[in-house]
Amino acid sequence: MADYTMASERPARVGSLTISVDIQLSPPRVRAFQAVISHCTVKITLEVPPEITITLGDSSGTRSSESPDNECVDRVPADGSRDSGVTL
Repeated sequence: MADYTMASERPARVGSLTISVDIQLSPPRVRAFQAVISHCTVKITLEVPPEITITLGDSSGTRSSESPDNECVDRVPADGSRDSGVTL
């Protein structure tokens, strides 16, 4: 089961995420399972956000005929800092 709450401050985002796993395991297996989930790629990605690049264009892969350089790129560095990051 997963549950989340939204952050109260801007920007709009998920503020917390709780995942519950119901499973019957022996104590040694519980420790092993906890070790595996603590190294989960998705969990680590949420804890240490990746750099994200968003590029806009039309579905044919070409840019607008009005402006051949009409490309918007927003980059969010892994450290979470922001700059304008937008190229038009």
